[in-house]
Amino acid sequence: MTRVPAIIVAAGSGERMGRVDKAFLLLDDSPLILHTLRVFQGCAAIGSILLILQRASVERGRALVEGEALSKVTGVRPGGGTRTGSVRVGLGHLPPSDLVVIHDGA
Repeated sequence: MTRVPAIIVAAGSGERMGRVDKAFLLLDDSPLILHTLRVFQGCAAIGSILLILQRASVERGRALVEGEALSKVTGVRPGGGTRTGSVRVGLGHLPPSDLVVIHDGA
């Protein structure tokens, strides 16, 4: 089976929610982004995960990944000014690949 890299983009401003970082809102006592990461971690088709967050949340994201032992997460990076910019950041940190999964993390 071919294993593909995934970029999870969760760097939005949360403007429609009063500038709340949705990625870290709690859902069933866990940050929303953790639910997404767990699904990708358990997916056999995914070889690696790159997490893109708001600049202010990068360290929090790294701590979450480390604390949850999410071995497929190869990096946590700050996003760009737009969703397109954040995807571009992610693609720039991946090795060349014929396929990439891009998922909206929040």
